[in-house]
Amino acid sequence: MPLRVGLTGGIAAGKSTAARMFAVRGVPVLDLDAVGRRLLDEDETVQRAVAAAFPEALHRDAIVRTRLAEAAFADPARLKRLEGILHPRIWRACEQWIANQQAPYVLIEAPALLESGGQAHVDRIVAVLAPEHLRRARARRRGGATAKLFSRILAMQVSDEERLRAADHVLMNNGDLAALEAQVQRVHAALLAEARAMRHEGITSRGSASVVSPDESELT
Repeated sequence: MPLRVGLTGGIAAGKSTAARMFAVRGVPVLDLDAVGRRLLDEDETVQRAVAAAFPEALHRDAIVRTRLAEAAFADPARLKRLEGILHPRIWRACEQWIANQQAPYVLIEAPALLESGGQAHVDRIVAVLAPEHLRRARARRRGGATAKLFSRILAMQVSDEERLRAADHVLMNNGDLAALEAQVQRVHAALLAEARAMRHEGITSRGSASVVSPDESELT
């Protein structure tokens, strides 16, 4: 089985950009948000459960994801309810996907990895960090979250300090794509070496790994 690497970070930190950089290096990447969206679009059991729990997210009997996000992130208890519906199914789909991969390691893009306890499903964690003002600007440009929704999501996510403590590798994304690419290449090389060594030794459990640590001043 390949080494399981979780890629996580706060809203608009640049996870998808980093994930694409790993993908062009031949790393299989699974976006758990995309799996969740597919479940909402195609799984009738999920649709019925979500509709019952979040009736305000419906429009003409269809789930509107922006409405669902606004309702879920307005109340931690309701967010937990949504996660209880989606997360077990998402991780089952993830396990099925991993079983079909032959690469030394796979990358699982999981925004809520730490918040949901998903670190139990991976062997290593790569955290993407970015200053909050840049993240707000990115979210505003892409139109995926209003300022109010951004603040709600931010409040329910773990801090970058917590991500630093949990991460085996850290990528700083300050908007310089060349700099991010260089960091991805270093982390990719380290993960390849580690995955191959662990495969040779027959080990796949979590252990210590080097951390590409940013300057602490970049986090403020």
